[in-house]
Amino acid sequence: MLSPLAMSSNTDTNPVRLRCLGGGVAPAEMLEQSSRVDKLTDGALANLWPVLHACVVRPMTTELGTELSKFALRYEMAEADLGHVIKISRWLLRSAASLALPKEAFAEDLQTVWSDPGKLGEVLLEHYDAVVSELRQQLLAEALVRHGNVLVDVDWRIDQVTAERSAPKLQLPVALITLAYRGQDRSERLTLQVTADKLARLSQIFGALAQNVRTLAQPDDQSS
Repeated sequence: MLSPLAMSSNTDTNPVRLRCLGGGVAPAEMLEQSSRVDKLTDGALANLWPVLHACVVRPMTTELGTELSKFALRYEMAEADLGHVIKISRWLLRSAASLALPKEAFAEDLQTVWSDPGKLGEVLLEHYDAVVSELRQQLLAEALVRHGNVLVDVDWRIDQVTAERSAPKLQLPVALITLAYRGQDRSERLTLQVTADKLARLSQIFGALAQNVRTLAQPDDQSS
C-alpha cells in the first residue's frame, strides 16, 4: 500500500525524506511509482528475491532483461509493474548500502515509501544485511579502481624445477602464483615464480596485514 506521505506531493513545503538519503528528499518519480507493488501477486513476491538480487548487484543486460520478462509471464503480471518495483527496491538498497544504513533505519524508509510494505518488506529485510555487505564490497572495488589496479583473484600451482643450464640437478619445488587484477579500463594477469622462503615471508606479511585491516574495520562495523 502506498504511504500517505508518498501520496502527497513531494514539494519543498511537504518533502518526503528518507534515511537512506541521509535525510535528503526522495525523488517524486520514485514515490509515484511505488504503488505498483500492489500489482504483484503473492506468488511473485514469494519468489522475487533471486531476480531482485540479480538486478541489485548486476548491471542490466539483455540476459537479465529476458529473465525479468520470463518472471513476469510466469506470475501473470505486467512487466512494467515488476520493473518499477525492482527499480525502487534497487534504488533503496543501493542508497542504503552507500551509507551503511542499519536495518532498523532501512525498515523506517520502507514504512515511509509504503505504509504497509507487506511481503515485499519482509523479503527486503530478510536479505538486507547480506546484500548490503555485497554492495559495499562493490562500492569499495569501484572506489579503488578509480585510483589504481585492484587485485580480484589469485591462482596458483606448484612446479618442480629439475634442471637448468647452469644447474643440471636442481630438483627444487617452486610456486607459480598468478595475480588477476583490473584497472579502470582493462583486466590483466601477472604470473610470478615464488620460492618456499619467499612464500613463508609473504605469509607473515599478509597475515599481519590482514589482522591490521580487520582491526581498523571493526569501529566502522560497530557504528553501522
